[in-house]
Amino acid sequence: MNRDVIVIGAGIGGLTTSILLAKSGFQVRVIDQAPCAGGKLKQMHLGPYRFDRGPSLLTLPEHISELGALAGLKPFDCLRLSSVVYTQFEDGTSFSSGADVNSLALVLDEAGLASSKTVLNTFKLAARHYRITAPVFLKQSLHRWRSYFKMSTFKGIMLFPIAAVFKSMANQNASRFKNPKAQQFFNRYATYNGSNPYRAPGLLNMIPHLEFECGAYFPKQGMAAIPEYLYEAACKLGVKFIFNTRVTSVLDLNLKTKVVHTASGILKASILVCNTDVHFFYTQLAPQLKYAQRFKKAEKSSSAYVFFWGINRSFDQLQVHNIFFSKNYKQEFSTIFDAGNIPEDPTIYVHISAKVCSTDAPKGHENWFVMVNVPHNSTQLPISYGPILRQHVINKLNRMLHTQLQNHIVEESTQDPFTIERDTSSFGGSLYGNSSNSKWSAFLRHPNFKSTVKGLYFTGGSVHPGGGIPLCIFSGHITAGLIKKDYTI
Repeated sequence: MNRDVIVIGAGIGGLTTSILLAKSGFQVRVIDQAPCAGGKLKQMHLGPYRFDRGPSLLTLPEHISELGALAGLKPFDCLRLSSVVYTQFEDGTSFSSGADVNSLALVLDEAGLASSKTVLNTFKLAARHYRITAPVFLKQSLHRWRSYFKMSTFKGIMLFPIAAVFKSMANQNASRFKNPKAQQFFNRYATYNGSNPYRAPGLLNMIPHLEFECGAYFPKQGMAAIPEYLYEAACKLGVKFIFNTRVTSVLDLNLKTKVVHTASGILKASILVCNTDVHFFYTQLAPQLKYAQRFKKAEKSSSAYVFFWGINRSFDQLQVHNIFFSKNYKQEFSTIFDAGNIPEDPTIYVHISAKVCSTDAPKGHENWFVMVNVPHNSTQLPISYGPILRQHVINKLNRMLHTQLQNHIVEESTQDPFTIERDTSSFGGSLYGNSSNSKWSAFLRHPNFKSTVKGLYFTGGSVHPGGGIPLCIFSGHITAGLIKKDYTI
């Protein structure tokens, strides 16, 4: 039986799949249009400032080390942050949350936002939900019947928290916390997969468990060190990489040999793994395949507009991760998802890796990754609202930090939904594929395989189980597991 594999895309899902398959004896080649591995996990330099361009928070780093161990690498080098996030509201209320649940509970209690008991009970429930749902909904395929005949699946379904599915995140948090600021603090976790907390299922309230109980980490060499580490592991296991090569089409999918056309020539393999955005695969690479309407028409996740600013001063009150909340959170999400517009009063996320990586900015300076949630680019035309949004952001930060930020920006670049789509083939710049704004969203993500085409598989953030570094790793495990079962000698 032929066990040769082509993986389209060297993102986290593709790297994970290639490592696991190579370790099991498959011959794997990975193609990517970029000059290096990483997908959305890239870095850039502006003068003396270094920036991570994609995800900025790391949880569950042990899963990265486990992949490296398969190739004999040392554990992945990262540190657990002593403070997770600095949070500020428009009325001046601010706090820095500690690195664990007890510290956060104390901070919220002292700020008068929530009692320690309520916070601890909330995390206790979140941890229980994660233990129940992760093995069933995050670490195995939901689209093959044999998954449902496992005892672990049966137990998980029997214990499944139904109320957390039929109640939105916001409604669930409103029933737990009387203070609107506490509600807003916990509602923001919907943005971790590009969703609207006022529509997304309450089950997503288990996300803070990963950040505060399992730990928030940061790689000592920046987030781009994650794909570099996985790339090294893959190479040691014999995976071959073909960079700077754009796939233009995929043919003969119903035959034993899949034909991949690139700008540089033709490649063939028995097994094809797609680590690109699934919408892009069906519409651009394999339009001859049927793309199920339930996936095609599903609401897309939000995108982002990012300002990369080299700042010629430091702000001592800020941490690695910082949140500046809008006054009306519900209105903000309605503007993004319902109206498809940018909010006039956006919630702003500021990531400053120089707080822990001193070489990322000159001494006394900071590298600001400033992100605002915006709608995905449904027109797929170049973005024109950048200058307006920039002014909204600067006005808000000036007001909340009592500064004149425009006088301290010495380097600048941007990233918007149009450039995100251009650089990563993510439809409309959607960061996570389809949103989770439905109680059935876990079942509405594309499977990790194509049931009508033998040898065609999918991995990464736009398919099951979803986006973000841990879920992309889980996706890679699921996909590799399916291939190994289907191609056992």
